[in-house]
Amino acid sequence: METERSPIVVVVGHIDHGKSTLLDYIRKSNTVAGEAGGITQHVGAYEISHGAANGQEKKITFIDTPGHEAFSGMREQGAALADLAILVVSAEDGVKPQTLEAKLTIEKNQLPYLVAISKIDKPTANPERTKKNLSENGIFLEGLGGSVPWIALSAQTGAGVPELLDLVLLLAEMAELKKDIARPARGVVLEAEVDPRHGISATVIIRDGTLRRGDYLVTNDQSFRIRQLKNFLGQNSVELAAASPAIVGGWKVLPAAGAIWQTFAERVAAERHLSEQLAKLEASAKTKLTAAVSPTTTDEERLIPIVIKADTVGTLEAVKKEILKINVPAGLRLQLTDAGVGAVTENDVKTGSISPETLIIGFNVTADRATKSLSEKYGLKLNEFNVIYHLNEWLTKELAARVPVKQVETVIGTAKIIKLFSQSKNKQIVGGLVMSGKLVAGRRVLIRRRETVIGEGELTELQQQQNVVKEVEKGKQFGALVESRTTLAPTDLLEVLEIVAK
Repeated sequence: METERSPIVVVVGHIDHGKSTLLDYIRKSNTVAGEAGGITQHVGAYEISHGAANGQEKKITFIDTPGHEAFSGMREQGAALADLAILVVSAEDGVKPQTLEAKLTIEKNQLPYLVAISKIDKPTANPERTKKNLSENGIFLEGLGGSVPWIALSAQTGAGVPELLDLVLLLAEMAELKKDIARPARGVVLEAEVDPRHGISATVIIRDGTLRRGDYLVTNDQSFRIRQLKNFLGQNSVELAAASPAIVGGWKVLPAAGAIWQTFAERVAAERHLSEQLAKLEASAKTKLTAAVSPTTTDEERLIPIVIKADTVGTLEAVKKEILKINVPAGLRLQLTDAGVGAVTENDVKTGSISPETLIIGFNVTADRATKSLSEKYGLKLNEFNVIYHLNEWLTKELAARVPVKQVETVIGTAKIIKLFSQSKNKQIVGGLVMSGKLVAGRRVLIRRRETVIGEGELTELQQQQNVVKEVEKGKQFGALVESRTTLAPTDLLEVLEIVAK
């Protein structure tokens, strides 16, 4: 039997527009201080209770998504499993690039949404200007010629936050969200990580039904019995109902963020469903996570292999996406040779040792001393990051330093042969005049006759007024010893070559 279900709300918007601060205020805790660089870099799910207009307490599940553009894939996953969206826009800054990107994601997933104009407590806040800016970018608010609900608020003082929650519950009521607690649970993986002591756990959102400890959970590539079930606070639970976030332990392999799952009471039914899913996987020829960023190179390109390790699947995908966006200099080609979740290990270094050009990247993970020593032994770069734009800056500089230098032969001087004095085998003594540039002893020369190159040789020795010199400038006469298999003749031209790095 279907009953009313709590809404699942995704919070999106531009970096530093106050999304995490808003959620911190709502759930009366602080996660911002622990975030590297002040940026939320993980998807989190939180459940709160709020008094509805009729006096009843109702629950709302919030999905907190990262604001940096590199995490747009994680934002899209959040939006795909949400019922409603809150688009946070700063009253100081107005619409920014990720604001528009978030709007497109909302529209793509056909989500009802409202706008939260944040930071109204700031001295430079200008809500009216922000409203106008929203209209200029196709976001038309209620009362201003549009239909998008909005609230002006301050996550620091709490002004407007209760009204925001009232509005969320009103939109949820209009959406007529339903659940059937009697049926087995189904939902989406939000995030997953590996704990060295406890194995693989994943934060999931229950879309329908009831998730119970002891049930068999099945994705498209694995089936296992749920031996550990916790609510979003990390408290052990026997069962959790639809719309709740849950932390599930017992996975055999790391699930991908966005993976669809469902539960079965019996192992036989679960294994049968898994077999069907695996057959579909085989038919679609699912690619490995370590597929190459750039699978082919040309003879003129330098291949830069990359090994990436991150703390979670979602972060790993975000880092890969960021690397794909980097402007790779001409002459280089990136190739993702391996990627995975967990600390950087000696095996990762050994994988990277196939090429001295390999770059090993750890994001939100660290390598132990033995691993770092091994990377030094192989002469490989192993760098660790916890802020995405620091990784971007480092990799951009690293690639710029690895651009192959092309050695190009350039004509630096031309001389006209006036007289051939003597010849002994390949050695010829000539006299001439420098027509352009300069002659340099010891350089390779091309021999040109009537505009056609007829041979080559080496300018072994130069003389001026019977003195041995290293160079002869334009307009000066010279004597020279030229080694060449081609017999020189008056009016021939000598073109002196120099190797130049470009």
